[in-house]
Amino acid sequence: MTGDTTTFTKLRDAHIHLHWHGEELSQLNLADCASREECLERISAFASDKPKDQWIIASAARTEGWIDPMWPTASQLDDAAGGRPCFIRSIDHHSLCAGNEALRRAKITANTDPGRGAVVLDQAGAPTGVLLEEACFLISKALPEPTPAQRKETLRAAIRDLAARGFVEVHDMLSEPWLGPALAEIDDEDGLPLKVLLHAPLADIRAAADAAPSYQRDNIRLAGAKLFSDGALNSRTAWMLEPYADPLPDNPRGVAMYTPAELLNAVRTCDAIGLPMAIHAIGDGAVRAVLDAIEQAAPKTPGFRIEHCQFVDEADIPRFATMNIIASMQPCHLLTDIEALRRLTPHRLHRAFPVRDLIESARSAGRDPAELVWLGSDTPVVPPNPQDNIQGAVNRRRAGMPKTEAIAPEQAITRKEALACMKAVTASKAETMS
Repeated sequence: MTGDTTTFTKLRDAHIHLHWHGEELSQLNLADCASREECLERISAFASDKPKDQWIIASAARTEGWIDPMWPTASQLDDAAGGRPCFIRSIDHHSLCAGNEALRRAKITANTDPGRGAVVLDQAGAPTGVLLEEACFLISKALPEPTPAQRKETLRAAIRDLAARGFVEVHDMLSEPWLGPALAEIDDEDGLPLKVLLHAPLADIRAAADAAPSYQRDNIRLAGAKLFSDGALNSRTAWMLEPYADPLPDNPRGVAMYTPAELLNAVRTCDAIGLPMAIHAIGDGAVRAVLDAIEQAAPKTPGFRIEHCQFVDEADIPRFATMNIIASMQPCHLLTDIEALRRLTPHRLHRAFPVRDLIESARSAGRDPAELVWLGSDTPVVPPNPQDNIQGAVNRRRAGMPKTEAIAPEQAITRKEALACMKAVTASKAETMS
């Protein structure tokens, strides 16, 4: 996304998915795909020499940036993959498109109940192949289970890649029970060049806390729980205070994954265990609901954080510093979301990625902004390129775009400020804050 060739060192990525990053290093990447036709052509070429029973997985599809911003049909994917089970993940991992063979193996039908998600149907009532939110996990569960050795090799690939980019600390989100022990084995066998902080799904946090002493050490530890309060921008499931310009018919302001009472209970559950929570909130409605829950619960445990903060209403900005809430943001997503931002939220562009407001609010409260504003990538949603966060935070547009194309340029920060929010040293300071 940028032409920056700076060599970076001693950085922290405050939001990653370590194992998924390793997996996507070997998958077909569609980040630079320009159309549905090109997508199908690339899947066909990628699948052509693969065994007939192998799953064909493509990642990072950015349909809002395509010439024709529509997913392929399930039948088109079957044809492109030569009958192999095939699916394409969106760039934000909150939606995917699967072929009929993949749907069959995952036992997904028109009557499937995906929980907090949706199986999108056509006018005849049949699955189109498009799955939203938790429905995506139904496909993932149908994939062949990797062996412990395969998992470790995937982790090693991710670790090598991140270390080569200058990272010495990463925060893993949705950490599975096997991840901590596997990282400890890698550390014993090879030495781990990264400090890894784990965040288990909220539903598993008690079991994760019980298991943590068996693998924890200075560079591997359970740091909290993870919860999703809303969806994502591209799928129009991020929970907004105002309706989208092109909304989902039944959810004009996106999707609230939890009720206020459920959010409050989640905060109290983590506080009782003595662990903070990292709460996914992309829309300004979700951010407000999470802030409300934390304010009402008044947790004694430090380190509660809101992940993404892609939209934050002006009235809610001061609450982060007042309540000591970390804004864990990814300005690099601005670079990939420009088309979606303009089409879906043209009336809220001035509130997109409000990094400047959050930094100035922290200063006004007498705080070091780097203690309360952390930057990350959410890899593999986007590659963990430090220069992309700098480009998004400082220039607010893709490299090569004229200044007039910038999204909310008044929210720009300096390169020095962006680097401070990525430096690993700020994490250890914040971890000890009372």
